[in-house]
Amino acid sequence: MTVRISDMAKVYSNGTKALDRLNLRLYEDQITALLGHNGAGKTTTMSILCGLYSPSSGSAYVYGWDIRTEIQCVRDVLGVCPQYNVLFSQYVYHRAGF
Repeated sequence: MTVRISDMAKVYSNGTKALDRLNLRLYEDQITALLGHNGAGKTTTMSILCGLYSPSSGSAYVYGWDIRTEIQCVRDVLGVCPQYNVLFSQYVYHRAGF
């Protein structure tokens, strides 16, 4: 099993529930798509797996690494291609040393 999410929940500071006890198993060599209406929690789920957000409760493991304690190992093997460009050209320009 490549990704295991158990009873994961995410509640934002304003009280909005983005995830409510999500359970999900993803396996190596399978193609998976997260589909759902706006606000279903797709982006929140991927953001938590990548370490951009912390879950409010529950657990998640990627290749056996706990996202709460071993996030750098997770980041070495997991990436996300967001719908919209999140890079700012000036920032990239300065960071790349041009």
